[in-house]
Amino acid sequence: MRKKLLALLLPAALLTGTTAVLLTSPGLTFAAPDAGWQRMEGTPWLPVEQLIAFDENNILAADRSVSKWDGAKWTAEPLPELDSAVSGLAARGPSDVWAVGQSASAHFNGRGWTRYDYDRTGQFQQAMHAVAPLSASRAMAVGWYQDNIKLPGDGRRIPAVQLWNGTGWTQATVPDLGLPRGADAALLGVAGTGQNEAWVVGGSWWAEHDGDALLLYYDGQSWRRIQVGFAATLNAVTAFAPDDVWVGGFSVRDGTQIPVAAHWDGTRWTPTETVDVPESGFKSFTRTASGEVLAVTGDYLIDPWRKSGGHTELLAWKDNRWQRQAKPASRGLNAITAVPGSDTLIVGGRDADDQPAAWSLGAGHRESPPFAGEQLKISYDNGFEFSLKFTGADRMHWTVLAGQDPAEGDERIVHRKLADQVYELRWVERDGTSVRQVQNWKNRTVTAEITLPEPQTLRLHGTFSVLG
Repeated sequence: MRKKLLALLLPAALLTGTTAVLLTSPGLTFAAPDAGWQRMEGTPWLPVEQLIAFDENNILAADRSVSKWDGAKWTAEPLPELDSAVSGLAARGPSDVWAVGQSASAHFNGRGWTRYDYDRTGQFQQAMHAVAPLSASRAMAVGWYQDNIKLPGDGRRIPAVQLWNGTGWTQATVPDLGLPRGADAALLGVAGTGQNEAWVVGGSWWAEHDGDALLLYYDGQSWRRIQVGFAATLNAVTAFAPDDVWVGGFSVRDGTQIPVAAHWDGTRWTPTETVDVPESGFKSFTRTASGEVLAVTGDYLIDPWRKSGGHTELLAWKDNRWQRQAKPASRGLNAITAVPGSDTLIVGGRDADDQPAAWSLGAGHRESPPFAGEQLKISYDNGFEFSLKFTGADRMHWTVLAGQDPAEGDERIVHRKLADQVYELRWVERDGTSVRQVQNWKNRTVTAEITLPEPQTLRLHGTFSVLG
Protein backbone atom coordinates (compact mmCIF):
# COMPACT_ATOMS: atom_id res chain seq x y z
CA MET A 1 0.00 0.00 0.00
CA ARG A 2 1.32 3.43 -0.89
CA LYS A 3 2.03 5.78 1.99
CA LYS A 4 -0.23 8.81 2.37
CA LEU A 5 0.44 11.87 4.48
CA LEU A 6 -2.10 14.31 5.86
CA ALA A 7 -0.71 17.37 7.66
CA LEU A 8 -2.65 20.25 9.17
CA LEU A 9 -1.34 23.51 10.61
CA LEU A 10 -3.98 25.70 12.24
CA PRO A 11 -3.80 29.02 14.07
CA ALA A 12 -6.56 28.66 16.67
CA ALA A 13 -8.40 31.30 18.70
CA LEU A 14 -10.71 31.47 21.67
CA LEU A 15 -14.16 30.08 20.87
CA THR A 16 -17.49 31.13 22.34
CA GLY A 17 -20.86 29.47 22.24
CA THR A 18 -22.30 31.86 19.67
CA THR A 19 -19.31 32.20 17.38
CA ALA A 20 -19.49 31.04 13.78
CA VAL A 21 -16.32 29.26 12.72
CA LEU A 22 -14.90 29.26 9.22
CA LEU A 23 -11.67 27.67 8.07
CA THR A 24 -10.54 28.28 4.52
CA SER A 25 -7.74 27.13 2.29
CA PRO A 26 -7.15 26.42 -1.40
CA GLY A 27 -9.21 23.28 -1.89
CA LEU A 28 -10.75 22.98 1.59
CA THR A 29 -13.35 25.14 3.28
CA PHE A 30 -15.05 24.50 6.61
CA ALA A 31 -18.16 26.23 7.93
CA ALA A 32 -19.87 25.68 11.26
CA PRO A 33 -23.62 25.08 10.95
CA ASP A 34 -26.21 26.20 13.48
CA ALA A 35 -24.13 29.23 14.53
CA GLY A 36 -26.84 31.83 15.13
CA TRP A 37 -29.57 29.99 13.19
CA GLN A 38 -32.94 29.80 14.95
CA ARG A 39 -35.65 27.34 14.00
CA MET A 40 -38.96 29.06 13.26
CA GLU A 41 -41.80 27.72 15.39
CA GLY A 42 -44.35 25.46 13.81
CA THR A 43 -43.88 23.07 10.94
CA PRO A 44 -44.69 23.67 7.28
CA TRP A 45 -46.79 20.87 5.80
CA LEU A 46 -43.96 19.54 3.62
CA PRO A 47 -40.38 20.71 2.97
CA VAL A 48 -40.27 24.35 1.89
CA GLU A 49 -39.48 24.72 -1.81
CA GLN A 50 -39.78 28.53 -2.13
CA LEU A 51 -39.76 31.53 0.20
CA ILE A 52 -40.94 35.15 -0.09
CA ALA A 53 -40.31 37.66 2.71
CA PHE A 54 -42.22 40.95 2.87
CA ASP A 55 -40.97 41.71 6.39
CA GLU A 56 -39.93 39.70 9.46
CA ASN A 57 -43.59 39.12 10.38
CA ASN A 58 -44.92 38.30 6.93
CA ILE A 59 -43.17 35.45 5.12
CA LEU A 60 -44.72 33.01 2.66
CA ALA A 61 -43.47 29.49 1.96
CA ALA A 62 -44.44 27.12 -0.83
CA ASP A 63 -44.54 23.64 0.69
CA ARG A 64 -46.87 21.91 -1.79
CA SER A 65 -49.42 24.34 -0.38
CA VAL A 66 -48.69 27.84 0.96
CA SER A 67 -47.84 28.59 4.60
CA LYS A 68 -47.49 32.01 6.23
CA TRP A 69 -45.15 33.13 9.01
CA ASP A 70 -46.74 35.83 11.19
CA GLY A 71 -43.75 36.48 13.44
CA ALA A 72 -44.63 33.70 15.86
CA LYS A 73 -45.62 30.58 13.93
CA TRP A 74 -46.40 29.02 10.55
CA THR A 75 -50.04 28.59 9.51
CA ALA A 76 -51.57 27.23 6.31
CA GLU A 77 -53.04 29.73 3.86
CA PRO A 78 -56.66 29.03 2.77
CA LEU A 79 -55.89 28.33 -0.88
CA PRO A 80 -58.65 27.19 -3.23
CA GLU A 81 -58.38 23.64 -4.55
CA LEU A 82 -55.77 23.58 -7.34
CA ASP A 83 -56.01 19.86 -8.21
CA SER A 84 -52.26 19.54 -7.60
CA ALA A 85 -49.49 20.70 -5.30
CA VAL A 86 -48.21 24.28 -5.44
CA SER A 87 -45.08 24.26 -7.58
CA GLY A 88 -44.38 28.00 -7.87
CA LEU A 89 -44.81 31.12 -5.75
CA ALA A 90 -44.11 34.78 -6.64
CA ALA A 91 -45.27 38.25 -5.61
CA ARG A 92 -45.07 41.95 -6.41
CA GLY A 93 -46.07 42.71 -2.83
CA PRO A 94 -48.13 41.35 0.08
CA SER A 95 -51.37 42.16 -1.78
CA ASP A 96 -50.33 40.72 -5.15
CA VAL A 97 -49.25 37.09 -4.81
CA TRP A 98 -49.39 34.23 -7.32
CA ALA A 99 -49.30 30.51 -6.49
CA VAL A 100 -49.25 28.05 -9.38
CA GLY A 101 -49.94 24.35 -9.49
CA GLN A 102 -49.60 22.05 -12.43
CA SER A 103 -53.28 22.32 -13.32
CA ALA A 104 -54.44 25.71 -12.01
CA SER A 105 -53.28 28.89 -10.28
CA ALA A 106 -54.40 31.05 -7.37
CA HIS A 107 -54.03 34.80 -6.84
CA PHE A 108 -54.09 36.71 -3.54
CA ASN A 109 -55.28 40.35 -3.74
CA GLY A 110 -54.81 41.25 -0.08
CA ARG A 111 -58.27 40.05 0.91
CA GLY A 112 -58.46 36.47 -0.29
CA TRP A 113 -57.34 33.83 -2.77
CA THR A 114 -59.06 33.22 -6.12
CA ARG A 115 -58.54 30.27 -8.44
CA TYR A 116 -57.79 30.83 -12.14
CA ASP A 117 -57.56 27.97 -14.63
CA TYR A 118 -54.99 27.87 -17.42
CA ASP A 119 -55.78 27.99 -21.11
CA ARG A 120 -55.48 24.32 -22.09
CA THR A 121 -56.66 24.58 -25.68
CA GLY A 122 -55.25 21.67 -27.68
CA GLN A 123 -53.14 20.33 -24.80
CA PHE A 124 -53.89 16.95 -23.27
CA GLN A 125 -51.65 17.23 -20.22
CA GLN A 126 -50.00 20.39 -18.90
CA ALA A 127 -47.87 21.17 -15.85
CA MET A 128 -46.85 24.65 -14.75
CA HIS A 129 -43.75 24.83 -12.54
CA ALA A 130 -43.06 28.53 -11.88
CA VAL A 131 -44.64 31.98 -12.06
CA ALA A 132 -43.48 35.61 -12.07
CA PRO A 133 -45.34 38.94 -12.13
CA LEU A 134 -44.30 41.05 -15.13
CA SER A 135 -46.26 44.19 -14.21
CA ALA A 136 -49.32 45.24 -12.22
CA SER A 137 -51.60 43.50 -14.71
CA ARG A 138 -49.40 40.85 -16.33
CA ALA A 139 -47.77 37.63 -15.16
CA MET A 140 -46.08 34.62 -16.74
CA ALA A 141 -46.30 30.95 -15.79
CA VAL A 142 -43.95 28.38 -17.33
CA GLY A 143 -43.80 24.60 -17.48
CA TRP A 144 -44.45 21.93 -20.09
CA TYR A 145 -47.18 19.94 -21.80
CA GLN A 146 -47.26 16.52 -23.47
CA ASP A 147 -48.33 15.63 -26.97
CA ASN A 148 -49.55 12.41 -28.59
CA ILE A 149 -50.89 10.94 -25.35
CA LYS A 150 -52.24 7.42 -25.75
CA LEU A 151 -51.07 5.76 -22.57
CA PRO A 152 -49.59 7.21 -19.36
CA GLY A 153 -45.97 8.08 -20.06
CA ASP A 154 -46.46 8.42 -23.81
CA GLY A 155 -45.61 11.58 -25.66
CA ARG A 156 -42.79 14.07 -25.22
CA ARG A 157 -42.58 17.10 -22.99
CA ILE A 158 -42.80 20.43 -24.81
CA PRO A 159 -42.12 23.85 -23.23
CA ALA A 160 -45.28 25.71 -22.24
CA VAL A 161 -45.85 29.37 -21.34
CA GLN A 162 -49.05 31.00 -20.07
CA LEU A 163 -49.49 34.79 -19.97
CA TRP A 164 -51.87 36.57 -17.60
CA ASN A 165 -53.53 39.60 -19.20
CA GLY A 166 -55.34 40.93 -16.15
CA THR A 167 -58.45 38.78 -16.52
CA GLY A 168 -57.27 35.31 -17.58
CA TRP A 169 -54.47 33.05 -18.79
CA THR A 170 -53.68 32.55 -22.48
CA GLN A 171 -51.15 30.29 -24.16
CA ALA A 172 -48.02 31.97 -25.52
CA THR A 173 -46.08 30.66 -28.49
CA VAL A 174 -42.61 29.43 -27.58
CA PRO A 175 -40.11 29.70 -30.45
CA ASP A 176 -38.30 26.76 -32.01
CA LEU A 177 -35.44 25.96 -29.64
CA GLY A 178 -33.38 24.07 -32.18
CA LEU A 179 -33.56 20.79 -30.29
CA PRO A 180 -33.24 17.34 -31.89
CA ARG A 181 -36.43 15.77 -33.13
CA GLY A 182 -38.19 13.94 -30.30
CA ALA A 183 -36.28 15.72 -27.51
CA ASP A 184 -38.02 16.37 -24.21
CA ALA A 185 -37.88 19.93 -22.86
CA ALA A 186 -39.40 21.77 -19.91
CA LEU A 187 -39.33 25.30 -18.54
CA LEU A 188 -38.69 25.26 -14.79
CA GLY A 189 -38.14 28.84 -13.65
CA VAL A 190 -39.03 32.43 -14.55
CA ALA A 191 -38.10 35.89 -13.22
CA GLY A 192 -39.48 39.24 -14.32
CA THR A 193 -37.19 42.26 -14.72
CA GLY A 194 -39.87 44.96 -15.20
CA GLN A 195 -41.52 46.46 -18.30
CA ASN A 196 -43.11 43.07 -19.12
CA GLU A 197 -39.69 41.45 -19.65
CA ALA A 198 -38.59 38.09 -18.25
CA TRP A 199 -35.83 35.49 -18.10
CA VAL A 200 -36.93 31.85 -18.34
CA VAL A 201 -34.84 28.74 -17.58
CA GLY A 202 -35.25 25.01 -18.06
CA GLY A 203 -33.68 21.93 -19.57
CA SER A 204 -33.91 19.48 -22.43
CA TRP A 205 -33.02 15.81 -22.71
CA TRP A 206 -32.74 13.24 -25.47
CA ALA A 207 -31.29 9.77 -26.01
CA GLU A 208 -28.36 9.47 -23.58
CA HIS A 209 -27.78 13.23 -23.43
CA ASP A 210 -27.83 14.38 -19.80
CA GLY A 211 -29.25 17.85 -20.36
CA ASP A 212 -29.01 20.97 -22.48
CA ALA A 213 -29.54 24.25 -20.65
CA LEU A 214 -32.50 26.36 -21.73
CA LEU A 215 -32.17 30.10 -21.12
CA LEU A 216 -34.75 32.32 -22.84
CA TYR A 217 -35.30 36.07 -22.83
CA TYR A 218 -38.77 37.57 -23.37
CA ASP A 219 -38.88 41.30 -24.20
CA GLY A 220 -42.65 41.60 -23.93
CA GLN A 221 -43.23 40.73 -27.59
CA SER A 222 -40.70 38.16 -28.79
CA TRP A 223 -38.37 35.43 -27.56
CA ARG A 224 -34.63 34.86 -27.83
CA ARG A 225 -32.64 31.81 -26.73
CA ILE A 226 -29.29 32.48 -25.02
CA GLN A 227 -26.36 30.05 -24.84
CA VAL A 228 -24.88 29.85 -21.33
CA GLY A 229 -21.74 27.95 -22.25
CA PHE A 230 -22.33 24.67 -20.42
CA ALA A 231 -24.65 21.66 -20.56
CA ALA A 232 -27.06 21.75 -17.64
CA THR A 233 -30.60 21.67 -16.36
CA LEU A 234 -31.46 25.13 -15.04
CA ASN A 235 -34.14 25.41 -12.38
CA ALA A 236 -33.39 28.61 -10.45
CA VAL A 237 -33.50 32.17 -11.81
CA THR A 238 -33.56 35.39 -9.79
CA ALA A 239 -33.50 38.94 -11.18
CA PHE A 240 -32.36 41.56 -8.68
CA ALA A 241 -32.27 44.17 -11.47
CA PRO A 242 -32.32 44.16 -15.29
CA ASP A 243 -28.50 44.03 -15.20
CA ASP A 244 -28.18 41.66 -12.22
CA VAL A 245 -29.65 38.22 -12.89
CA TRP A 246 -28.56 34.82 -11.55
CA VAL A 247 -29.43 31.39 -12.96
CA GLY A 248 -28.49 28.01 -11.54
CA GLY A 249 -29.06 24.30 -11.66
CA PHE A 250 -26.90 21.26 -12.18
CA SER A 251 -24.72 19.52 -14.74
CA VAL A 252 -24.00 15.80 -14.88
CA ARG A 253 -20.33 14.90 -15.02
CA ASP A 254 -19.13 11.31 -14.81
CA GLY A 255 -22.60 10.32 -13.67
CA THR A 256 -22.67 12.81 -10.76
CA GLN A 257 -24.77 15.97 -10.43
CA ILE A 258 -22.73 19.10 -9.66
CA PRO A 259 -24.02 22.66 -9.11
CA VAL A 260 -23.59 25.23 -11.90
CA ALA A 261 -24.54 28.91 -12.05
CA ALA A 262 -24.13 31.96 -14.27
CA HIS A 263 -24.57 35.72 -13.84
CA TRP A 264 -25.93 38.40 -16.20
CA ASP A 265 -24.43 41.89 -15.79
CA GLY A 266 -26.52 43.58 -18.46
CA THR A 267 -24.00 42.82 -21.19
CA ARG A 268 -23.09 39.16 -21.01
CA TRP A 269 -23.61 35.90 -19.15
CA THR A 270 -20.62 34.65 -17.16
CA PRO A 271 -20.54 31.09 -15.73
CA THR A 272 -19.23 30.93 -12.17
CA GLU A 273 -16.60 28.52 -10.94
CA THR A 274 -17.98 25.03 -10.37
CA VAL A 275 -18.80 24.26 -6.74
CA ASP A 276 -17.62 20.94 -5.29
CA VAL A 277 -20.91 19.78 -3.78
CA PRO A 278 -21.64 16.34 -5.30
CA GLU A 279 -25.18 15.17 -6.06
CA SER A 280 -26.47 18.71 -5.74
CA GLY A 281 -27.63 21.72 -7.72
CA PHE A 282 -28.38 25.41 -7.14
CA LYS A 283 -31.93 25.74 -5.86
CA SER A 284 -32.42 29.38 -4.85
CA PHE A 285 -30.68 32.79 -4.77
CA THR A 286 -31.17 35.90 -2.66
CA ARG A 287 -29.46 39.22 -1.97
CA THR A 288 -29.26 41.03 1.37
CA ALA A 289 -29.69 44.76 1.95
CA SER A 290 -25.90 45.09 2.13
CA GLY A 291 -25.63 43.59 -1.37
CA GLU A 292 -24.35 40.12 -0.51
CA VAL A 293 -25.58 37.37 -2.85
CA LEU A 294 -26.28 33.98 -1.27
CA ALA A 295 -27.60 30.68 -2.57
CA VAL A 296 -28.52 27.21 -1.40
CA THR A 297 -27.70 23.96 -3.13
CA GLY A 298 -29.47 20.69 -2.55
CA ASP A 299 -30.76 17.42 -3.89
CA TYR A 300 -32.08 18.45 -7.28
CA LEU A 301 -34.50 15.72 -8.31
CA ILE A 302 -35.99 15.01 -4.91
CA ASP A 303 -39.39 13.40 -4.46
CA PRO A 304 -41.06 15.35 -1.60
CA TRP A 305 -42.17 12.08 -0.04
CA ARG A 306 -38.75 10.41 0.17
CA LYS A 307 -35.67 11.15 2.23
CA SER A 308 -33.03 13.55 0.97
CA GLY A 309 -30.15 11.96 -0.87
CA GLY A 310 -27.88 14.78 -1.98
CA HIS A 311 -25.58 17.27 -0.30
CA THR A 312 -26.73 20.72 0.72
CA GLU A 313 -24.78 23.92 1.27
CA LEU A 314 -25.36 27.60 1.99
CA LEU A 315 -23.05 29.62 -0.25
CA ALA A 316 -22.07 33.29 -0.51
CA TRP A 317 -20.65 34.93 -3.63
CA LYS A 318 -17.44 36.62 -2.44
CA ASP A 319 -14.21 37.48 -4.24
CA ASN A 320 -15.60 36.04 -7.48
CA ARG A 321 -16.16 32.58 -6.06
CA TRP A 322 -18.75 30.68 -4.03
CA GLN A 323 -17.80 30.24 -0.37
CA ARG A 324 -19.50 27.97 2.15
CA GLN A 325 -21.34 29.65 5.01
CA ALA A 326 -22.66 28.51 8.37
CA LYS A 327 -25.97 26.72 7.87
CA PRO A 328 -28.53 24.99 10.06
CA ALA A 329 -28.10 21.27 10.60
CA SER A 330 -30.36 19.80 7.93
CA ARG A 331 -30.84 16.99 5.46
CA GLY A 332 -31.49 19.47 2.67
CA LEU A 333 -32.06 23.17 2.00
CA ASN A 334 -34.32 24.14 -0.90
CA ALA A 335 -34.99 27.86 -0.54
CA ILE A 336 -33.45 31.06 0.77
CA THR A 337 -34.65 34.65 1.02
CA ALA A 338 -33.52 37.84 2.73
CA VAL A 339 -35.91 40.05 4.67
CA PRO A 340 -36.22 43.33 2.70
CA GLY A 341 -34.15 46.17 4.09
CA SER A 342 -32.02 43.91 6.27
CA ASP A 343 -29.40 41.15 6.19
CA THR A 344 -31.69 38.71 8.01
CA LEU A 345 -31.87 35.38 6.17
CA ILE A 346 -34.61 32.76 6.01
CA VAL A 347 -33.94 29.24 4.70
CA GLY A 348 -36.25 26.27 4.33
CA GLY A 349 -35.99 22.56 3.70
CA ARG A 350 -35.65 19.46 5.89
CA ASP A 351 -34.13 19.26 9.35
CA ALA A 352 -31.58 16.70 10.52
CA ASP A 353 -34.44 14.25 11.19
CA ASP A 354 -35.71 14.75 7.63
CA GLN A 355 -38.77 16.73 8.80
CA PRO A 356 -40.04 19.98 7.20
CA ALA A 357 -38.46 23.07 8.77
CA ALA A 358 -37.47 26.69 8.29
CA TRP A 359 -34.78 28.75 10.05
CA SER A 360 -33.89 32.41 10.46
CA LEU A 361 -30.53 34.10 10.97
CA GLY A 362 -30.41 37.67 12.22
CA ALA A 363 -27.90 40.08 10.71
CA GLY A 364 -26.14 40.53 14.05
CA HIS A 365 -25.05 36.89 14.04
CA ARG A 366 -23.28 37.07 10.68
CA GLU A 367 -19.95 38.26 12.02
CA SER A 368 -16.47 37.59 10.70
CA PRO A 369 -15.09 34.24 11.94
CA PRO A 370 -12.52 34.39 14.73
CA PHE A 371 -9.84 32.41 12.91
CA ALA A 372 -9.06 30.87 9.56
CA GLY A 373 -6.84 28.00 8.50
CA GLU A 374 -4.91 29.90 5.88
CA GLN A 375 -1.79 27.86 6.72
CA LEU A 376 -3.59 24.59 6.21
CA LYS A 377 -1.62 22.19 4.01
CA ILE A 378 -2.72 18.82 2.73
CA SER A 379 -0.76 16.27 0.75
CA TYR A 380 -2.14 12.86 -0.15
CA ASP A 381 -2.75 10.63 -3.12
CA ASN A 382 -6.50 10.18 -3.12
CA GLY A 383 -7.94 11.77 0.02
CA PHE A 384 -9.88 10.66 3.06
CA GLU A 385 -13.05 11.55 4.92
CA PHE A 386 -12.10 12.50 8.45
CA SER A 387 -13.16 14.27 11.63
CA LEU A 388 -11.32 16.50 14.07
CA LYS A 389 -12.43 17.74 17.47
CA PHE A 390 -11.41 20.87 19.38
CA THR A 391 -11.95 20.98 23.16
CA GLY A 392 -11.91 24.50 24.50
CA ALA A 393 -9.30 26.69 22.84
CA ASP A 394 -6.15 24.82 23.83
CA ARG A 395 -6.57 21.22 22.75
CA MET A 396 -7.37 19.36 19.55
CA HIS A 397 -8.27 15.76 18.89
CA TRP A 398 -7.85 14.14 15.50
CA THR A 399 -9.84 11.17 14.25
CA VAL A 400 -9.77 9.43 10.88
CA LEU A 401 -13.13 8.21 9.58
CA ALA A 402 -11.92 5.96 6.78
CA GLY A 403 -12.81 2.39 7.65
CA GLN A 404 -11.89 1.53 11.24
CA ASP A 405 -11.19 4.52 13.50
CA PRO A 406 -7.69 4.44 15.00
CA ALA A 407 -7.61 4.13 18.77
CA GLU A 408 -6.31 6.73 21.19
CA GLY A 409 -2.51 6.74 21.13
CA ASP A 410 -2.32 5.25 17.65
CA GLU A 411 1.25 5.87 16.47
CA ARG A 412 -0.02 6.90 13.05
CA ILE A 413 -1.39 10.11 14.58
CA VAL A 414 1.13 12.77 15.56
CA HIS A 415 -0.41 15.60 17.57
CA ARG A 416 1.86 18.30 18.90
CA LYS A 417 1.63 21.92 19.93
CA LEU A 418 4.00 24.13 17.96
CA ALA A 419 3.22 27.38 19.74
CA ASP A 420 0.48 28.99 21.77
CA GLN A 421 -2.77 28.09 20.01
CA VAL A 422 -0.88 26.67 17.01
CA TYR A 423 -1.05 22.93 16.39
CA GLU A 424 0.32 20.44 13.93
CA LEU A 425 -1.67 17.24 13.47
CA ARG A 426 -0.20 14.63 11.19
CA TRP A 427 -1.54 11.26 10.19
CA VAL A 428 0.64 8.81 8.26
CA GLU A 429 -1.00 5.75 6.73
CA ARG A 430 1.52 2.92 6.92
CA ASP A 431 1.64 -0.48 5.28
CA GLY A 432 -0.58 -2.92 7.13
CA THR A 433 -2.87 -0.24 8.53
CA SER A 434 -6.37 -1.30 9.51
CA VAL A 435 -7.73 1.81 7.81
CA ARG A 436 -8.95 0.68 4.41
CA GLN A 437 -7.43 2.17 1.31
CA VAL A 438 -9.89 4.50 -0.37
CA GLN A 439 -9.77 5.27 -4.07
CA ASN A 440 -11.09 8.37 -5.84
CA TRP A 441 -12.25 10.24 -2.75
CA LYS A 442 -11.82 13.61 -4.39
CA ASN A 443 -14.43 16.18 -3.42
CA ARG A 444 -15.77 14.14 -0.50
CA THR A 445 -17.56 15.87 2.36
CA VAL A 446 -15.49 16.43 5.48
CA THR A 447 -17.14 16.42 8.89
CA ALA A 448 -15.62 17.71 12.11
CA GLU A 449 -16.76 18.81 15.55
CA ILE A 450 -15.84 21.58 17.96
CA THR A 451 -16.79 20.96 21.58
CA LEU A 452 -17.05 24.25 23.45
CA PRO A 453 -16.60 24.69 27.22
CA GLU A 454 -20.31 25.43 27.93
CA PRO A 455 -20.51 22.60 26.67
CA GLN A 456 -21.82 23.04 23.16
CA THR A 457 -20.92 21.20 20.00
CA LEU A 458 -20.65 22.76 16.55
CA ARG A 459 -20.30 20.57 13.50
CA LEU A 460 -18.01 21.60 10.67
CA HIS A 461 -18.57 20.53 7.10
CA GLY A 462 -16.30 21.02 4.11
CA THR A 463 -15.16 19.48 0.87
CA PHE A 464 -11.60 18.79 -0.16
CA SER A 465 -9.84 17.78 -3.35
CA VAL A 466 -6.34 16.77 -4.37
CA LEU A 467 -3.98 19.75 -4.38
CA GLY A 468 -1.18 19.95 -6.92
